[in-house]
Amino acid sequence: MVSLAQAEAVQKLEAAGWLIVEPSNKRAIGGPVMMKRVLNGDVSHILVMPNGERSAQLPTAAQIQDW
Repeated sequence: MVSLAQAEAVQKLEAAGWLIVEPSNKRAIGGPVMMKRVLNGDVSHILVMPNGERSAQLPTAAQIQDW
């Protein structure tokens, strides 16, 4: 389950062109939501935390691959 703040933050990012990266079955429910955006061929990833804030740390390549 996601929090209301997290859901609202995700909706705002989706409106700005970000997409939710569906997690693997290994992800715990209630954790961060990974999102990505492709802009001019460059792929960017961010995590939206349960409190609705974007993570200060960008996901590492290993986290993205493991997701």
